[in-house]
Amino acid sequence: ALVALGVGLTAAAGPHTWPLNILIGPSTRARLLRALLPTVVLLSLVNDWITAVLLENPDRRVVLASAITAISFLLVVGFVVSWVSRAIGNVLDRTEAQRKRVELALVQRTNLYDMLSQTNKAIMRIAGRDELFGAVCRIAVEHGHFRFAWVGLNDANHHRLKPIAHYGDNAGYLDQLDISGGSAGASRRDLTGQALLSGTHVINNDFLNDPATAPWHAAARHAGIRAAGKFPIRQGGAVVGAISFYADCPTFFSEDLIATLDAMAEDVSCALDQFAYQAEILYAAEALRASEAQFRLLAEENLAGVVIVQDGRFKYVNPARARMLGYS
Repeated sequence: ALVALGVGLTAAAGPHTWPLNILIGPSTRARLLRALLPTVVLLSLVNDWITAVLLENPDRRVVLASAITAISFLLVVGFVVSWVSRAIGNVLDRTEAQRKRVELALVQRTNLYDMLSQTNKAIMRIAGRDELFGAVCRIAVEHGHFRFAWVGLNDANHHRLKPIAHYGDNAGYLDQLDISGGSAGASRRDLTGQALLSGTHVINNDFLNDPATAPWHAAARHAGIRAAGKFPIRQGGAVVGAISFYADCPTFFSEDLIATLDAMAEDVSCALDQFAYQAEILYAAEALRASEAQFRLLAEENLAGVVIVQDGRFKYVNPARARMLGYS
């Protein structure tokens, strides 16, 4: 009757109260208790049976002593099992938590290396600025597990940061941005404006709880933004834009991740310098070809003789001079 009453009261109390709350759940302690509890109950029943067989006496005092002994035995064994389960469970849980942290750190480092490696491969393969920006945003989302990313450059005509490329689900967040690109107009509350003015990365690991980002909380909540990072990019040593990364969980930007994104932004800046250098070479080559064509046209139509001698040898003789020398 006492056991039935106890079971009834325990069931009525619900699974979130003692003692069911220590038996339910995925923790190691709960698993140990669920495994050992049947053994405890079985031992208690065996103890009751032995007491009833060995002490077959109608004396109520003997029966009461037997019942008290059985209940005391059950409580003592239950306490010991619970204490042992807690001690073992805590050790195993800490070990498991540490193992998961190590595995997570390893996965994160692998993702960081992969993201930086993919960025460098894209820089080596792609020859256009806008295409590179799109690839960097895609790599950040697919390999860095960001929610979305975008690249903006200073628009000198409108004094604002113009989005050039983006990737990921921004839920219309970019459409609501109006970011000043000039040093006079850049808002110091806006993360991108701060990055453009300071020339260094700016990180917000708790976007929705930062009063400084309050004007963008509604749009950020709709887009699933919980953390953001802005990394300036340069061309010729001057800040010309920024790469923006957004994550869907707070504290996403770890020290290792920030260092990797700094390296990505630096690699992109080097690529911009290389693109500019190649453009200058192409422009100079085209100008040289145009100049040579113009000179050749003028020289060949000139009635006066034109001769170019280099290292003691004729390099060029126009038709007029050739006729003067008797050559057709």
